[in-house]
Amino acid sequence: MFIFIDVTQLTKQMKSIPGICMVCQQKRQLILLKTYSCFRIFFIPIWHWGERYYITDQTCGAVYEISEEDAVLVKYDKKDISTCMPIAEHQTVIKCTACGKVLEQEYEFCPYCGYKRK
Repeated sequence: MFIFIDVTQLTKQMKSIPGICMVCQQKRQLILLKTYSCFRIFFIPIWHWGERYYITDQTCGAVYEISEEDAVLVKYDKKDISTCMPIAEHQTVIKCTACGKVLEQEYEFCPYCGYKRK
């Protein structure tokens, strides 16, 4: 008899929200994400812990963490996303806001289309 047990990191998309990205200051479709660790038996979730909430901008690659209270309020439209205070902020991948190509950190202009980054 085999028993399948694992501990994994899961990500759940909670809501897609129109708003202004805090990193690139452009009007975007932002995504509210929830990540957590999960203990599973036979691929059935039994217990989860370590919940963290993030707002991501898929275009510029910005990711910033927000509190659980802010995430719940944003999810149920009780709070505007622009009023959330980020706990931590980083940018996974920098993309040109005009053409969507991946850019290096030091580029001021996109080498593909010539669009100014900031």
